[in-house]
Amino acid sequence: MAANVTSKCSSAFLDPTSDLSPGTSYIVTITGVKDSAGNALATPYTGIFSTGSPVSVQATKAITAGRAHTLSLKSDGTLWSWGDNISGQLGDGTTIIKTTPKQIGTATNWSAISAGGDHTLALKSDGTLWAWGFNYATFFTPTQIGTATNWSAISAGGGFAIGLKSDGTLWAWGDNSSGQLGDGTTTNKTTPTQIGTATNWSAISAGGFHTTALKSDGTLWAWGDNSLGQLGVGTITNKTTPTQIGTDINWNAIAAGGNSNGGAGSRTIALKSDGTLWAWGSNGYGQLGDGTTTTKTTPTQIGTATNWSAIAAGGDHTLALKSDGTLWAWGSNWWGQLGDGTTTNKTTPTQIGTATNWTQSHHSPQIRWHIVGMGT
Repeated sequence: MAANVTSKCSSAFLDPTSDLSPGTSYIVTITGVKDSAGNALATPYTGIFSTGSPVSVQATKAITAGRAHTLSLKSDGTLWSWGDNISGQLGDGTTIIKTTPKQIGTATNWSAISAGGDHTLALKSDGTLWAWGFNYATFFTPTQIGTATNWSAISAGGGFAIGLKSDGTLWAWGDNSSGQLGDGTTTNKTTPTQIGTATNWSAISAGGFHTTALKSDGTLWAWGDNSLGQLGVGTITNKTTPTQIGTDINWNAIAAGGNSNGGAGSRTIALKSDGTLWAWGSNGYGQLGDGTTTTKTTPTQIGTATNWSAIAAGGDHTLALKSDGTLWAWGSNWWGQLGDGTTTNKTTPTQIGTATNWTQSHHSPQIRWHIVGMGT
């Protein structure tokens, strides 16, 4: 049954916060209406309208972008995805492209996500590991990997994956053609395989065909494809086991960039605890940010700023945040992926807009032509 509404002011203005209730139909009668000549209309206007039901808006907790698909993790623990789905990488049980976010299943305990080339990894709050998408034998819905309940971090690369367990051990599986798994071979692995015996790994980032990682002592390590100097060891020779990069012990964050088909994007971006920014590897589009397009085979400081706080390496472009909440981008801008309103490449960090409330979202090395981010 519709409720009658009596206006509280001569302008017939209704304050929805005090005059109306959600999910209710109202009969509205307007009297004293005059025509354009000022003559009163004998018949009052009567109409019916309904207010919508309350909508629960959940904050976005994390975002990750793959080659052409995106996933979002909400604060209520639900998982959402959209974009390309040719390999089932969205996890909705189909291979149909989605142009708007679609919830994946009904679980409310997802805690971490990482999008690779055409596959996706995720963790639940119970420490279990899940994956779906391209796998030679494709999985179209989230599938639990093993029975371990102590996974703590994941990173999806071009066709491989890296994971950390809560005991500080390092694990890898998938494509190993360039030694990117780090087990000393170039043999693919179809199940998570422990890499070495160290128990102090603290951070990981999987690129197209190379891997970077940090230990809790602040040292930086890399392995896999090094054809463009992306490992930072001063050569272009591949490494099939974790290799320490220099002797510094103040590395704080890493991002391995590159495409799942290799190419000019392979590089590494890193931050030190003093807020400085460093980069090395491929630089054909200025994606290192040093003002040149020259490849670097050792870590090279980018500018002199000491307030960098977060980094993300895409296929041929780079994103970063400063501690003041500003967003910066550089490298390839063929599709306007830098967000500066042009399609001109940038060889040095360029501020994007004037907003000062950007916050970090999960990055993926497979981001090629689109960018996702979050504002507070």
